Amino acid sequence: MFKRKQYIVDKDFQSRFIARVLLFIICSVILSGIVSYVIAVQIEKSSRVQLYGATNEFNDDIETVTRMDVVRPIIIKSAVIGGLISILVAGLAMYFYSNRLAGPVYHLNNHLRKIIDGNYGEPLVFRKKDEFSGLADTINELQEKIKKNL
Repeated sequence: MFKRKQYIVDKDFQSRFIARVLLFIICSVILSGIVSYVIAVQIEKSSRVQLYGATNEFNDDIETVTRMDVVRPIIIKSAVIGGLISILVAGLAMYFYSNRLAGPVYHLNNHLRKIIDGNYGEPLVFRKKDEFSGLADTINELQEKIKKNL
């Protein structure tokens, strides 16, 4: 097996793939943040209102705040930070995983071009962890049958 040195083999395919996956993850993060916020608001509404006293500075008048006033910024910050981390990790994972999809398609296309040109000598070989290895076996079997028939 060979090890590929470049991770971008089909820029258009890989960028579309990464963009679609990231769009899905961004939508999921936004939806989960909204659902978390709505659930927190509903829990706050159904519970008895607890009021707290808070001041900005020493000897200021005490301001009354609800539990939701205290919890809301925490929910929003955790949703934003968690979402950004999720998007970053998913983007990196998709960058490397897209290579396992685009690489075999790229090699398959080149190999089929060789077969069209009449070169039946080399078998199609993918890396161990690449996707579509079963397809490579089928192409190699087809190539052998074409060789025998010629």
